Amino acid sequence: MSYAKAGELLRLALDLSARHSGMTLSEIDQRWGGGTEAARRRTQRILSELQALFPDAYEDRTEPEGKTVWLRRGRIRDLSAIGARDVAALERSVTSARTVGDPGDVERLEKVLAVVRMLLPDKMRSRAETDIEAMLQSYHLAARPGPRPLQDRAVIEPISDALLAMKQVGFDYRGTGGVKRQVVHPYGLITGHRTYLVALTAKRMEGEPSLWRLDRMANVEMMSARSHVPQEFSLADHAKRAFGVFQNKDEYGEVVWRFLPDVAANARGFRFHPDQTIEESADGSLTVRFHAAGHLEMAWFLYQWGDKVEVVEPAALRALVEDHQRSDFPAAP
Repeated sequence: MSYAKAGELLRLALDLSARHSGMTLSEIDQRWGGGTEAARRRTQRILSELQALFPDAYEDRTEPEGKTVWLRRGRIRDLSAIGARDVAALERSVTSARTVGDPGDVERLEKVLAVVRMLLPDKMRSRAETDIEAMLQSYHLAARPGPRPLQDRAVIEPISDALLAMKQVGFDYRGTGGVKRQVVHPYGLITGHRTYLVALTAKRMEGEPSLWRLDRMANVEMMSARSHVPQEFSLADHAKRAFGVFQNKDEYGEVVWRFLPDVAANARGFRFHPDQTIEESADGSLTVRFHAAGHLEMAWFLYQWGDKVEVVEPAALRALVEDHQRSDFPAAP
């Protein structure tokens, strides 16, 4: 569950327990825009999560104005069993979101953090603050080199609203041929070293979606026309087709890397791909297999392993990395 969804869940739980008569499904729908199929599906999903978390407190009934849901307060107060480690973890999440550069998530996480701190019992609050400070001083989020994903609210919020409302998105896009106005059916967002919108242009009603970089967008707006996302489309499955973020469908295929025995232990600790398989050979080498596209990102990654890795497949990637595998790196990743 994302940080933002965890915050929504907590705020809804508090509101349901604070209202004596509960809330109707339509009232909950209004949190996500209201009046749409997407809003109702979102309400049903989050209520299922609440029912699983608070089975003894969750109640609903059907009334003339529709189904009404509420939570008995006693169980929600049990949420104050949150301890110093939990609060410290939230503090680190705020720091992480701030490092990534997402002001929206930072603001929402800080609200959640304030609510959680409020729920700490008075008798343990003083001790907890001391423990939280000690734990925060014991952790540090390392800053990794590379571009930060763009999280400009003027770009991200209209896209998020459109995804929720199932509407098309319009924006000016700076490509190789200059700036052009685009209107697309948004499928979802993928964030890595950059953030991409997975979308199909409105001129096409079928085919593979394209990736659009958010840092190249301007004048983003949610359109009035409804978007169409194929029922069989899975954002998670689509993302797995790439080694990193960007993917070229012509490159998609089996990838096989063989790590030499002296770096096999290091490679065993890596997750190269969600669907990878690993084979250990009698000579101590380690072979990793998966299916993905993205030869350039693979080549960038493999460079740090020097001549301690052999590209078995595909041939195009093998040709890309050969003559660029150093033997003088003092250590493996």
